[in-house]
Amino acid sequence: EPLDSEEGGDVPAPIVEAVLAHVACGFSPADVEDDKVFRESCLELQEGDLVVAGGGGWFYGRLISAVDGEVRAGYFPENHVSWIGKISDEGLVSGAEQHLLVAVEGG
Repeated sequence: EPLDSEEGGDVPAPIVEAVLAHVACGFSPADVEDDKVFRESCLELQEGDLVVAGGGGWFYGRLISAVDGEVRAGYFPENHVSWIGKISDEGLVSGAEQHLLVAVEGG
């Protein structure tokens, strides 16, 4: 949908790649036991809410394909992954029907 410019004309809205996620379980920042600064950056969610995950150029994730069994988590750029489908029901996350896996392109 176009945006209005200051000159009165329409400017095309920027295309931003993002993922819509359906909230399966509510979340309150008050439940976070970390410091106050981190808690203030958390988003309160209600069951059934829709949220945009990503869109700022980065995702936060956990590697599940490591052959050495090492658990690694952290931020990575959105443009290095592509969506490959739903997570299987192997207990990797709760509510597997709510999540998608991504595959890394170009290592």
